[in-house]
Amino acid sequence: MNRLSAANLVLVAVLVGTPACGGGEAANAPGNDILEVVFDLGADGSPGDVNRDGGFDFQAAGEDAANDDVGTGSDDAPDAPDIPDVIQLPATCGNTPPDAAASGACVVQPGNTWLLIQGHLLVQRDSTIDGFQRDGQVLIGPDGAIAAVGCDALAGIADAAGATKVLCRDVIVTPGLINGHDHLTYDGNAPKAHGTTRYDHRNEWRTGANGKKSIDVSSTDGQESWGELRNVLAGTTTMFGSGKADGLLRNLDKDLMAGIDATRKATPDVFPLGDLSGEMLTSGCGYPSLPNATKIAASACWVPHVAEAMHSTSLRAWGTTSAWAPTGPPRAR
Repeated sequence: MNRLSAANLVLVAVLVGTPACGGGEAANAPGNDILEVVFDLGADGSPGDVNRDGGFDFQAAGEDAANDDVGTGSDDAPDAPDIPDVIQLPATCGNTPPDAAASGACVVQPGNTWLLIQGHLLVQRDSTIDGFQRDGQVLIGPDGAIAAVGCDALAGIADAAGATKVLCRDVIVTPGLINGHDHLTYDGNAPKAHGTTRYDHRNEWRTGANGKKSIDVSSTDGQESWGELRNVLAGTTTMFGSGKADGLLRNLDKDLMAGIDATRKATPDVFPLGDLSGEMLTSGCGYPSLPNATKIAASACWVPHVAEAMHSTSLRAWGTTSAWAPTGPPRAR
């Protein structure tokens, strides 16, 4: 498996006026590292400004309402900039796939230990008109690290001149996917029958909250490799799995970091509010426990499992947990 020699993960939390409870900064207090944004919506509830790249006009809370279609802030606050329209990369490279490559397939031209992959590259959304660079190239060095990406990835790298080439026609080449939430030690369970009952919160199926029938899900320790293999086949290279298996994926919350310094290991927190018994609040902060700010600050990346729901109480749980996010570089995401 080819991988970046260093990976930086950024999960952005978007809050809209979430109430917070003590212990840390309020979720919408000045200086908090969680961005508060709202969609700029027209009077009929439809999106407001739409840029040429298809992106919506995001409006920072407190933005000047007078200078947009509809706004929520005061006229004294400056407008936030729209998502940029700049197209930075050629949408199509001049690399013609070989005739032997049928649509949706690739041909391999053997070479040295460098690897060149050519296809339709999934790139940063605003880098091209639709987020793809057609017939672009990715060059991977003998150490498994990505050395170059672009229309001519071999340019200026003499050692890569005789690279093994995988040349594709009408094939999408994407970065490795990241599974941000899994429970590998439970993945061996078959789907559970629940009839027509629909569950809007994890505590409904876990504990029978709100009159829902609880579902018994037992641990399947020893079958973690099957769970990881399923992810590998889907294109995943990295995960927060609350478990691990040797030799398949990076496990960012375990000790299988595969190229990432061990000091950056994440700290999972499955029940940051201590609600194992099914507590669900619509107001206040009377949860069985609250996050430990000292432990959070000492962690390279705190990963609370919270608001796993479509229920109104999930907003209260999210607001309470996010209030404990430390100041400085974001850690709670």
